[in-house]
Amino acid sequence: MPRRDDAREPYSYVDAETTVEGTLTAGARLRVDGRVRGEVRVEGVLEVAPGGRIEVGPVHAGDVRIAGEIVADVRAVGTVELWNGGRLEGDVRAASLDIEEGATFLGRSLSPDAEAPTQVAEASSSQVAVVAPPDDAASSSEPDA
Repeated sequence: MPRRDDAREPYSYVDAETTVEGTLTAGARLRVDGRVRGEVRVEGVLEVAPGGRIEVGPVHAGDVRIAGEIVADVRAVGTVELWNGGRLEGDVRAASLDIEEGATFLGRSLSPDAEAPTQVAEASSSQVAVVAPPDDAASSSEPDA
């Protein structure tokens, strides 16, 4: 009897011709080449391939690798990697966020535990603009009479 390769991680796959609507849950690794419209929960690595798209969300995963497109908020236990040609529109809460040259990020990078943003960034290609969060107290305060 052949030995089972226990080091091999189970793998789920959404084909390029497939559209999933609703909540998608994967116990290990998930690769999306097609479309997912709804919440995504992955215990392991989520890979969005070129041509793949996730929208609505939210997206929860161990690690996230984006070569395609996510239009949703993303929360990762580990790293979110935005690869060349990838696009992310949404807020990110992760231990780290890596953006390659040629990727696009429109959203906020937030500390995994804090409520306030650590940076607000808009990136296209290799350019990143960091903007301070709006000062709501200054805009809503009125002088005392």
